Amino acid sequence: MKLRILLLVLLPSVPAAFAQTSPAAELVPQSASLVLASNSSLIYPGLKVGVEFPLRTAGVTRPRKAGAPKVFTRALLLTTSANWYHHPTFHDNTYLALGLLNRRTTAGGFFRETSAEIGLSRTFLGGTTYQVTDEGRVSIERAAGHYYGVATVGAGLGHDFGQTGTLPLALYSKLNLLVLFPSNSTLYVRPTLEIGLVYTPAQLLRRKVWSIKRG
Repeated sequence: MKLRILLLVLLPSVPAAFAQTSPAAELVPQSASLVLASNSSLIYPGLKVGVEFPLRTAGVTRPRKAGAPKVFTRALLLTTSANWYHHPTFHDNTYLALGLLNRRTTAGGFFRETSAEIGLSRTFLGGTTYQVTDEGRVSIERAAGHYYGVATVGAGLGHDFGQTGTLPLALYSKLNLLVLFPSNSTLYVRPTLEIGLVYTPAQLLRRKVWSIKRG
């Protein structure tokens, strides 16, 4: 009899316990973001223009032994970008890239992120390039250069001003490692540095994405 009474008391609390520990998910409308950045090959100038599309977000609350709980947001984004940098006397490199970006943002707006991208590169050789035929005729080759595959991985830091206010801007810097392949039967590796802005208007390519809350 006592066991039956105990079960009747405990059973109603089981669903509530699971509801507190299980993540809650819902579809939330979110806008895409525009990216404009300096994308230099450290000492050589460059530019990046891109769009970030949110795929999934998660709000996380972690209790601490003392003080207020730690609150932060994780976001997974699809990134597309057009990039260029100029290496004097060597080449201009332009490339299109598609990738994924993971961003973790604190309640105060500071964030860190990691990214991986893959794409197609087209280089344009510096100076004048001549072409000589088998008959010995010489001509100038216009827009001489090469196509390469390109891959980048990067990590960066920034601050999202919209997290604590109404300004839909974020400022960030990110160090990338860029690889062109194949390049003379090897890999061409070059570090690049991004410093730029992320602008998130209210209605840019707005779509519903999964938002998860974990407590």
